[in-house]
Amino acid sequence: MRCPKWARSDVFIPEFFRIYKRAQVKTHFQRQGERWHVDHIVPLKGEKVCGLHVPWNLHVIPATVNIAKRTMIVTEWLNRDVNSEHREREKQQREKRERQREDRRAYKEKIMNQVRSRDYQFQLELADRLATKGTDYERQFRFVTDGL
Repeated sequence: MRCPKWARSDVFIPEFFRIYKRAQVKTHFQRQGERWHVDHIVPLKGEKVCGLHVPWNLHVIPATVNIAKRTMIVTEWLNRDVNSEHREREKQQREKRERQREDRRAYKEKIMNQVRSRDYQFQLELADRLATKGTDYERQFRFVTDGL
């Protein structure tokens, strides 16, 4: 950890314990079971800047926020473009719905083709039976439909 020697002195250790204890207490007494993390305001290994493990660089925040924030500085995370994230999520959902719609359409078309094929086969079979059994159309039609 990036904790300088002077921050490990007897002056700052109680402050560290107080902050971590606050996270434990909040996690323990939450009704919804939400966990709380001790987060570095300026990340220890950030992309633009690196912070220190000192009491004034720590704060207690919900675990979901800490995980979403990753290695961003708090102000960067608060000022991020939420709308672009929302638009991206909506785009993905829209594409998924479109794929599902296309799959349903293709399945329906496949079923309809099978029905058409069976109907056509039935018509051919009926015409074939009528041609071979004689000229009495009504008698032949009753014979074919009774067999179905």
